[in-house]
Order: sequence, then C-alpha cells, then structure tokens
Amino acid sequence: MNKTHADRPEASSQSSSAPDWDDLFSTPSSRVTEFRAALDAYPMRGDLVLRMPLLGIGVPWVVVRIGPRGQDRLGLVVGGGIVTGANGERGWDLEHPFRALVTPRSGPATVIEVDPSAGPVSVEAEMPADPCYQDDPDHIRVLVEMTSAVAAWASRSDLVAAWSRRAAIEGWGPAPGRYLELGFEGTVYRGLQIVSADEMWCAAEDLVVLMTPSGDIVELDAAQADRMVMLGGYDDAGC
Repeated sequence: MNKTHADRPEASSQSSSAPDWDDLFSTPSSRVTEFRAALDAYPMRGDLVLRMPLLGIGVPWVVVRIGPRGQDRLGLVVGGGIVTGANGERGWDLEHPFRALVTPRSGPATVIEVDPSAGPVSVEAEMPADPCYQDDPDHIRVLVEMTSAVAAWASRSDLVAAWSRRAAIEGWGPAPGRYLELGFEGTVYRGLQIVSADEMWCAAEDLVVLMTPSGDIVELDAAQADRMVMLGGYDDAGC
C-alpha cells in the first residue's frame, strides 16, 4: 500500500519543523509510478477509463497534494476538465473540481472528488502521457471527441439512469463505451452510442442513438447507413 503524507502521525505529535521523510526520499517519477500501480489494481479502473478515455494517453500523469499541510494527502488526477495550452498540449484543469485516486495506508485506494475552492491544491509530480499513441493524431482526436461525448452524457441524469437500468438487465458496463461513425451519402455522424431517456432498445433494432461531442443527441437508422464503424472504445460495452 502506498504511503501518503495524510497517513503519517498528526502534526501535534511531531515538531513543526520535523522533516517529511516520504517527501525527502520520493522522486516525482517514483510517485507517479506508485500511483499508476495503485490505479492498475483499482477494481473500478475500467469505469474510470470509460469516463475519461484520455487518461494517461492524451493528458500527462499528474500527482497533486490536496489540502493544507498537516491535513494533506496525495492523489493521482484521474478525471476532470481538460485544458489546451497555446502550444496545443493538453493538461488537467486543476482550477475546477476534478477527481483523484488516493491511497490511504489504512484502507484500499479510492477516488475522491476534489474542489480546489475548498482548499489548496498543488502539483507534486508530473510525467508525460504514455507515448504509444502520440504519433497517431487521429487516434488522439477520437479520444478527445469521445471524452467530450462521455462528459455530455454524464451530465444528463436521465440518460445515466436509463443506461444503468438497461445495463443491470443486459450485464453491460457502468458507462457507454462505443464511439461510432455512421455515414449517409456524404453526411457523417460521430458519437457515443447510448440508450435514450425513453430506453429505446438499440441492439435488436436498427435504431442507433448517439451523444455527439457537442452534447447533441441524434437518432439514426443504421439500416440506411452507407457504413458504420467503431472508432474507439470497447465492443462489449453495451448496445
């Protein structure tokens, strides 16, 4: 189990100038490596990836310190807003609420919601995104689109509830995971395949319901499409 500052004795039991031994002997790369190992072992890792397809691929790995000294803990950013710098590089938006994986000594790893307005947040370590897809801009573009579509879907409680009900019956995953492209005589639609709020069935019929990256919902007749391909995600993620 990983050690974090929050797991050590309270400040009242130490001198205020006592050294933080974990800070002294940890390096940025070792911290990221430890948190990535915890993420790989996290039971809900698949859910995190479904909800944040860019995790570790299109954005850097970032470890943050959350809260004031003496009450702080470290966490790996695993979800939240994405910002794009002037140079085109993407990063986490740490000025607005985000999600972080924390690894307390006394319990299993868990994901918490972090509101930067409620206390200090600082970057402790950062490593570049995994290089495996960096030379494939088309793949990254699909992941960016998919991330936007997932965020739009997650913001609609009626769509999330509809998916959850159908997923419980069909044994699907906790979130949609198929990003599709359908072509109709030169008109192309791309989006996350979802279950509509009225739970129209999408497997036994030709109706395909998509949440687009812009947050629009389109209902398409797949039987009339010139082509239908899955650009990203998982083929067993429902629908």
